[in-house]
Amino acid sequence: MDYLGKMSGSFAKIIVSSILLFCQDLMMGLLRNIDEIKSVKSFSLLVGLFGIAGVAVYGGKLYRSTKQYLRCKDVGRQLSSLAEIILYGLIHQKVICTSIEKLRIVSSSDKNKNAFCYLDGGSQYENAQFIQTLHELVSQIDNPRYLLKHKRSLLFLKKDMYYPIPEIFAKNKKNADFFKKLWDKMIGKSELVFTRTIEGREILLKLRFQALLNRNGRIEHLHKWTR
Repeated sequence: MDYLGKMSGSFAKIIVSSILLFCQDLMMGLLRNIDEIKSVKSFSLLVGLFGIAGVAVYGGKLYRSTKQYLRCKDVGRQLSSLAEIILYGLIHQKVICTSIEKLRIVSSSDKNKNAFCYLDGGSQYENAQFIQTLHELVSQIDNPRYLLKHKRSLLFLKKDMYYPIPEIFAKNKKNADFFKKLWDKMIGKSELVFTRTIEGREILLKLRFQALLNRNGRIEHLHKWTR
């Protein structure tokens, strides 16, 4: 699985370019109106006006890109924990029957900051199910039955991060609750969101719209054959 290279790289470039374009437009605006600057007050007024215009033009793009970038970085840092949640969840669902002592989660990253993860010690079927379920968890949100809402703090900012509960755990509330308990234990406190209610549907539609705006990233699903 290639999680971070293209996704975080693309969003980082968008963030930097948005900031540079904002600064460029601000400076160009000030230079075009330099004759109007006769005092500190008029200078401050012009900076404020162009600043507001810049936020209006680039603010939405910068916000969406930053949010998606943080989500990608968050997934990268927590990849091992996410993989453990999937492993124990699939064992509980009896999808993986190999003894836990024989299983090992292998995760690594390369020089391009791509993160890779697979299950070692299980059958080909078990490894395929593990990879597929992990893929569902970190992929862009489409139409899951349940979501996990996880609060994340960055300096003075607090963000709500949403993750789709994989289909195998989303068939009923009992299974979704069990997945939430694993998440709370290994990642942190979360909130279960049922997307088939009016409120849940509104959240889902908002997330799907954001996903359409951020289709720069791609997760690659690679098969590792074992004997």
